[in-house]
Amino acid sequence: MGEYRFPASQVSCPAFGGPDNRHLYVTTAAEGLTAEQIAGEQAGQVFVTQTECSGKPEPQVIL
Repeated sequence: MGEYRFPASQVSCPAFGGPDNRHLYVTTAAEGLTAEQIAGEQAGQVFVTQTECSGKPEPQVIL
């Protein structure tokens, strides 16, 4: 798949999405960071990047 870097030190939850599941959505956290650290990075943001591989879709309903 590769390695993706984001301008935040605490990546919290990656997930694939988009029409073909080739978009990687990543949330980041600001918990425990000082005001200076938060100002110096994009903590607490959501990022999206397109990937060359696709994620596995989750079922709409699990029975």
